[in-house]
Amino acid sequence: MIRELSLPAIDALWEDLKLGSIPFPLEVRSHGETIEERLRIKAAVYSDLETRGLARRHRPEPELEDALTLLARPAICIDAVAMLDMRDRKSLKAMVVATGRQAMLVIQRDLKISFTPIRETALASSIVEVLPQVKPGPGQPMTLPVEMLSGGSHRRPDPEHRMTLQRLQGVMQRPVLRAGQFGITVRDRQGRTNRLPGIGWFDTDAGRFMNIVRSAQGGEAWLTLTPADGPRMAHRISEELLRALQN
Repeated sequence: MIRELSLPAIDALWEDLKLGSIPFPLEVRSHGETIEERLRIKAAVYSDLETRGLARRHRPEPELEDALTLLARPAICIDAVAMLDMRDRKSLKAMVVATGRQAMLVIQRDLKISFTPIRETALASSIVEVLPQVKPGPGQPMTLPVEMLSGGSHRRPDPEHRMTLQRLQGVMQRPVLRAGQFGITVRDRQGRTNRLPGIGWFDTDAGRFMNIVRSAQGGEAWLTLTPADGPRMAHRISEELLRALQN
């Protein structure tokens, strides 16, 4: 069973299987500055893979090839990038990918990428669970035109919008401890991809909030800020995914 691969192994296998570009948000650089150095790295990679039962005669076993092909060309992908400590520049990079009943959770940590099989019905919950559990922030959902929040609106806000703006600014002025974003990409049978607008989130000292920007029928962008925890974020991701699959 594949549990994790080193970045040099991913680099070598990806090239040999001709899988194209490494999918966002994973980051895998090319290893080896010369052809000779690259060949030595590949030889060491395949030697290790053969010891682990993941390759034979300089060729990945079907289980490994299938996993990497699923990662490269999934029908559904939900990715996550998260800053789990705003004082640290390192970010968590993860994704769930699925085609039919095949699904897995992929997480990049330092110099390794891990692979965990998951249920195809648990995509949203699996990607949300890579984050620490935090209670929802206080208050109710708030929705405002983006231009009003950015100060670009020339119209005079009505009393309700003014009150909402004050509440929203109060939340956004709190210290941010963690922050990140989820992205959803679906691929049709012709191989065309559709990437949905992201779903953001951030943790304050008062709890977690989810922020989403969507366009109304007239084209105006609106921001919705909602207190959120894991189940609420998973529910929203599932809703967005279902909407994309139905289009």
